Amino acid sequence: MNRKLIKTWSLRVLVAWLLLSAASLFWVNNELRYMYGANTPVIDHNQFQSPQQLTVIQNVSVLATDGLSMLAGQTVLIDQGQIAAIGSNIEIPSGAAMLDGSGKYLIPGLIDSHVHLWESENDLLLYLANGITHIREMTGTSDHLAWREEIDNGRMGPSLFVTSPKLVTHGFFEGWFHALTRASVNIQQPSDVASTLESLRDKGYDAYKLGTMLTPENYRAINTNASDIGVPAIGHFPISMSLDELATTEQAELAHIEELMKPLMREFGSLRNQRSDEFLAYVESRSEQLIDDLLASDIAVTSTLIINESFYTQKFDLDAMLAEQPIEYVNPGVLEGSTMAGRGWLQGNNLYQLAPDTDPNDIPFIKQYWKTYATAQHILLKAMAKRGVKIMAGTDANVPVVVPGFSLHQELIALTKAGLSPAQSLLSATAVPADFMNSHAGRVAEGYRADLLLLNKNPLQDIKNTQTIDTVISNGRVVSRRQLDAMLDAIRQVNDDNRKIDIK
Repeated sequence: MNRKLIKTWSLRVLVAWLLLSAASLFWVNNELRYMYGANTPVIDHNQFQSPQQLTVIQNVSVLATDGLSMLAGQTVLIDQGQIAAIGSNIEIPSGAAMLDGSGKYLIPGLIDSHVHLWESENDLLLYLANGITHIREMTGTSDHLAWREEIDNGRMGPSLFVTSPKLVTHGFFEGWFHALTRASVNIQQPSDVASTLESLRDKGYDAYKLGTMLTPENYRAINTNASDIGVPAIGHFPISMSLDELATTEQAELAHIEELMKPLMREFGSLRNQRSDEFLAYVESRSEQLIDDLLASDIAVTSTLIINESFYTQKFDLDAMLAEQPIEYVNPGVLEGSTMAGRGWLQGNNLYQLAPDTDPNDIPFIKQYWKTYATAQHILLKAMAKRGVKIMAGTDANVPVVVPGFSLHQELIALTKAGLSPAQSLLSATAVPADFMNSHAGRVAEGYRADLLLLNKNPLQDIKNTQTIDTVISNGRVVSRRQLDAMLDAIRQVNDDNRKIDIK
C-alpha cells in the first residue's frame, strides 16, 4: 500500500473518529440536559408577578423573635420589602393594602438549606408555592447565579444562596469527566487552590462546596484560603480524613448529619454479625466529643434526614414510596432520569434501588444496615440539639425521592419525630440558616426582610401546621392562596405535557 493511500485512509479514520466523538458528546450532553430537567419548558413567571407595596396585617399572632412563643393581637406593617413596624397599637397609614390576620399565625418564610435545582427552573415557583422564601443551592452553576440576580431584581421566586461547583481531587482524565458530567472543579494540588477560589469568588458564588474526594492537603488549603478570602467552605467531609480534624478545621458547615456517620462507621468497623446495637452504643459514646469539636470550630450541620430515612424503603419498596410522594410536581427529566447515567427516581434508573444481582443471603444484612444508619443519625441529632449545635433543615431536594418544596415540610416533621421540639424544628428552617447566610431574614422583627408566611394553624403546637399556608410574602410581595394554587397547577400541567413515562 503506497504512502498516499495510507495517508488518505488515515485521514478518513481521523475524520470518522472526530465525527463519532462529536456525536457521542452531543448525545451525552442531551441526555444530561434531559436528566437535569433542561428540556421541560419554563413557565412564564411574569403571570405570577406581584409588586412590593405598603401592606398591613392586622390582629395576627406573631412568632416571637426567640421562636418559642406566639404573640397574639399584633399588627405588622410592611413597606419596601421590609418589616417596618410590629405592635399591638401602631398607626395604620392610609392607602395600605390590608390583610386580616384574625385566627392566623405569622412566621418567617421557610428556608431549605440543601437543594439541587439542576436545570429545573420551574422549581423556583414550586418552592415559593410551598412557603419557602430562601434556598441554598448546593451545586451552583452560572444559570443559578443568573436566576439569583433576576430574583434580587424583582422576579418572583425564593432568594438564592449559591455554592460553587463541588471541589474534588482526581487525576486529569477523571477530573475532566467529572467536570463534564457532574459540574465539579478538580484541584490536583494545594498550589492550585488560591487561584481557583479567587476565580469562583469573582464569578459570584456565595460559598465553596467541599467534596468527599479531596486529599487532606487540598482540604486544608481550601479551608485556609476560604477563611482568608472571607467566603465560607461548606459541604462534605473528605473520606480520606478522620473526625479528629473537626476540632481545628475552618469548615463552616457539614452538608448532612451523615457526614459524621461515614467516618464513625470507618472507626467502628463492619456491622455484620448483628452488631447494630454495638454500633449505636458506639455512636452514643462518641457523640459528646464530636459535639465538643463542632462547637469549638463553630460548625453548623444541615439535617437531610428524610433522604437518609428513605434509603431502606427505596431499596425494598420503591413503588410504594413513590406513590406517597407528590411526584407530579417533579420535573419529568429529573424523575425519569437517564439509563446512560443510571440516575433517576423510577424503577430501573433509581440510584438507591437494590441491585438486581444482590445475593439473597445479603438482604438481611442490608436491611439491618440501613435501619441502623438512620437510627444512628437520630442519636446524633438529639445530642446536637441538646448541646446547641447550629442545626439547619435541608432536604437534598431533587435527589430521589425528595420533591422540591414539599420535602421541607416533611423534613420538619422528621426532625420533630427524631426528638426536636416544634420550636427547634422551626428555628432550623428560619432564624438559624438566615443568620448563617447573613440574609437579615428568618425573624418577624422590625427592620428584617419581609419574607413571611401567614398560616391558618399554629406550628408551635404541631409542626405539620407549616403546611396550612394562607399567604406567602416574599420580599414584601404578597402572594395569595389562589395565586399559590395557580403556580402549582401550572407546574403540574407543564410536567404532564412533557412526560415520556406515564406516572399515573
